[in-house]
Amino acid sequence: MKIGVPKEIEDNETRVALIPTGVAMLTKLGNQVLVENRAGVQAGYTDRDYTQSGAHMVEDARELFGQSDIIIKVRSLGVDRAAGRSEIEMIKAGTALMGCMDPWTDVGRIEAYNLKNLTVFAAELVPRITRAQSMDVLSSMATLAGYKAVLLGASRLGK
Repeated sequence: MKIGVPKEIEDNETRVALIPTGVAMLTKLGNQVLVENRAGVQAGYTDRDYTQSGAHMVEDARELFGQSDIIIKVRSLGVDRAAGRSEIEMIKAGTALMGCMDPWTDVGRIEAYNLKNLTVFAAELVPRITRAQSMDVLSSMATLAGYKAVLLGASRLGK
């Protein structure tokens, strides 16, 4: 199975959907992981980190989307107008897509996924229960936001 990890194109998105340790786990299971060049740079991971973990680096996003059986993203598919690329146009029909999909506010995008016959896993819809805690993206993000709020408040406090 080929798993693709493209660069995030959403403004101000610095996260990456899969870190090098995740690549190592997936390749150990017999998968091939394709990572778009510089996909992890803003999150602190170099292309070398990915290749050392077993990933194949891909220069062209079209190639990555065209070859992958599964695409893993932080955010849903989007459009990078500056680069002239629409991820929904690049993804091949029948691909599985995983990430935060924002299904309640962007119904048009979900309809486009349906037209492409994509299998979509919306990470934010994973139940917030103990058994699914390792897959619960909302709780982990809320925890980080809470810690950051305390740090920001403390840095602004005069005492």
